[in-house]
Amino acid sequence: MLAYLDQKDLLIQYPYDSFSQFLQFLREAVESPKTVAIKQTLYRVSKHSEVVDLLAKAAQKGIKTTVVVELRARFDEKNNLKVTEKLKNAGVHVIFGKQDMKVHSKTCLVLTKEGEHPQGYIQVGTGNYNMQTAKGFVDLSFFTSKDDYVRDLSKFFDYLQAPDAAQPSYQVLSASPHQIQDQVIDGIQEVKESYLKTGKGAVFLKINSLTDVEVISAIYDAARVGVPFRLVVRGACCLKLGICGKKEKIVVSSIVGEFLEHSRIYGFFTNDDSKLWISSADLMTRNMDNRVELAAPILDPKLKKQLLNIIDIYAQDDVDGSFLKPDGQYFKFKHPKGKSAQQTFLRIIDDPKLNNKKHISKRHDIRINVKNGSNFKNDWTYISILVVTIIVVVAILLWW
Repeated sequence: MLAYLDQKDLLIQYPYDSFSQFLQFLREAVESPKTVAIKQTLYRVSKHSEVVDLLAKAAQKGIKTTVVVELRARFDEKNNLKVTEKLKNAGVHVIFGKQDMKVHSKTCLVLTKEGEHPQGYIQVGTGNYNMQTAKGFVDLSFFTSKDDYVRDLSKFFDYLQAPDAAQPSYQVLSASPHQIQDQVIDGIQEVKESYLKTGKGAVFLKINSLTDVEVISAIYDAARVGVPFRLVVRGACCLKLGICGKKEKIVVSSIVGEFLEHSRIYGFFTNDDSKLWISSADLMTRNMDNRVELAAPILDPKLKKQLLNIIDIYAQDDVDGSFLKPDGQYFKFKHPKGKSAQQTFLRIIDDPKLNNKKHISKRHDIRINVKNGSNFKNDWTYISILVVTIIVVVAILLWW
């Protein structure tokens, strides 16, 4: 795994890819004679966690091991106290992050060289280091050895370890509080400017909840000039449709299927570029302002293509998706024209060649055909056609 990362970046998606790949990453780091330090955040782990065992083993081998355990993870407080005790007994340096903010980030740093120019490997994800939930939660996990990422993540852990430290600036990563919110709003504004100049541009967001007032205001501002938005929001959504005028092109769906959709993806498409991010943060005020979150850009061309394909597949899911209406209610289509994202990903496991197919063609509409605020026809269309057909048939019969 580490030898692979010396040459290439890696992006995997649970549960379609196995969590054992992260375990292999950590296991090789623990066994490597080049490893001088390992740093990791823990929010929720299973009761008998191999991740915890490997971190304890690293400390026992003499590797400088630091773990940020979030004791305030709801419903996991008791288990995290036990994890803390086990890690401390093994010689791990355990810290509890920021006094007034939960550390919700999902990241691991392996250092082969410390100092001003650190070297090593990083992993940034959208989900917890929990082998059990990784079998049923959809999450993304990104690995790289590129120096910019390693340097930024080293700064991030330095910030967590210093109680009164000011949040650093990063070269590639983005972190909450505040930075991720600014990054998302700036991304929307950049797309808006591109759309006004060229007529091309779009935004894709996949999150668990959308409640942050400033982000929603930025969406409204761009939607008023016609920027298409494709939003996949599994849970709470405070955005309202139908208030941005005739140019509004916002499609919101909640995908509920065999697995729980937990990954967060931010996609900003301009005339000549696409900026793609994965993140631990939902677009909620608590995540933007009151938690320590982390977002990573996907810059490698091959991985960008992989993530674009994932976005394509989610954008056309009208099978497991329920769609938001202007009155705040959701509806499902009786006659879906697309396909289930989750079932598509499962089929790709059986036939990897499917992963290279172009699922939707128009990039600047985020691979959707947005029209009048929706890319799908309401079921009333089919009823209207049926009624008109019956009237025509009856009229013909009466005329004869």
